Amino acid sequence: MGTIPQKELRNNVGAVLRRAEAGEQITITVAGREVAELGPTAHRRWITGSDLSAVWDTPAPRTLIDDLTRFPSSVDQDSAARPVVQDGVRPASVVAQHGGG
Repeated sequence: MGTIPQKELRNNVGAVLRRAEAGEQITITVAGREVAELGPTAHRRWITGSDLSAVWDTPAPRTLIDDLTRFPSSVDQDSAARPVVQDGVRPASVVAQHGGG
């Protein structure tokens, strides 16, 4: 595992990325402090149909229903499509977009 300062990374980014792609783990430092690690990405691993089937056949945890009831009622599949209304107040962006209150 190598260690390089941020300046070296900036000046030699191509070479450093090739080292990481080749499998080297590189620690990046700023003013002597370790701030990041750079290394190869994990390759995708395909699983067999029978392994995937085993996942789907695994029973849900016994606490699933209790866990789901702890979510706020505003959390559901369509929550990204609707603004969250808290204490009867709609966000200003929604009011401006649709006019009025």
